[in-house]
Amino acid sequence: MTTKDFPLVVVVGPTSVGKTEYSIELASQLNGEIISADSRQVYKGLDIGTAKPNMNTRKLIEHDLVDIVDPKKIYNLAQFKNDAIISINAVFSKSKLPILVGGTGQYIWGLLENWDISDVPPNDERRSQLYSFSVEELLDILKDLSMDAFEKVDPKNPRRIVRAIEKEEFFKIHPQKERFISTTDQPWNRILIVGLTLPRDQLYLKIDQRVDFMINSGWIEEVRTLLNDGIDENLPSMSSLGYRELLSYIHGDLSLDTAVERIKFATHRFARGQYNWFRLDDKRINWFDSTESFDLAIEFARNWILSHKSD
Repeated sequence: MTTKDFPLVVVVGPTSVGKTEYSIELASQLNGEIISADSRQVYKGLDIGTAKPNMNTRKLIEHDLVDIVDPKKIYNLAQFKNDAIISINAVFSKSKLPILVGGTGQYIWGLLENWDISDVPPNDERRSQLYSFSVEELLDILKDLSMDAFEKVDPKNPRRIVRAIEKEEFFKIHPQKERFISTTDQPWNRILIVGLTLPRDQLYLKIDQRVDFMINSGWIEEVRTLLNDGIDENLPSMSSLGYRELLSYIHGDLSLDTAVERIKFATHRFARGQYNWFRLDDKRINWFDSTESFDLAIEFARNWILSHKSD
């Protein structure tokens, strides 16, 4: 059995719904490790505001792709995809269960659907030329450019062949540009996606309670520490939910009550947006109410995993 055939569990849903608690329980029952698919938990020092699992929890259950990037740096989908593939396959190599957990829909689907995420811009003029060729002629062009790309491309898909040619020609002209090369073409064959959800009023209540908890746990002091460490307010890391509002409070532009209220409303809006990525009618996602059906969701995943491990 290759790593492509090992089971992978993916846990998705809106912020504050209970993904962390669910994945930790699943990992503890089934010898798993958690791989974070959260675009903000990658940053060091952004702990309280991104709701990272505490260090005691991370000692019990290993969490990958948390605290891996300096907040002064930029982290993107291309980097995440490669890091996640490496992490997941490393968990497989230890005969453990990888559990991919997060609410960043772009990261989740970019990885699972194996998006083409190179930074090569489209060349419309060149594409028009290429689409005038037959598939066989396109394959010959690609083969001359790169045997590696030729062997990886779908030979029956002209669109992908044209895109592959476009990329190879770009890198021949711009060899200094960095390529992000995936470690596998089609990541994994056996994937279970569990979605956790709540009625909107219950979700909003949990969001509000968590924001209050984070404020009381030292979130403001965390933001001040980042500023004192020289983290520029305009960096992507500091655009994380709630940080801009707390910056406005620290600078005296907002009262604390107003800042907290705005954080709550912004997080409500963010949660609604997450349902655009993780749709309740998406047949790939097995949805469970995170309060009423938590144990059922654990048992469902557990049975699926055990049945696939025995294949």
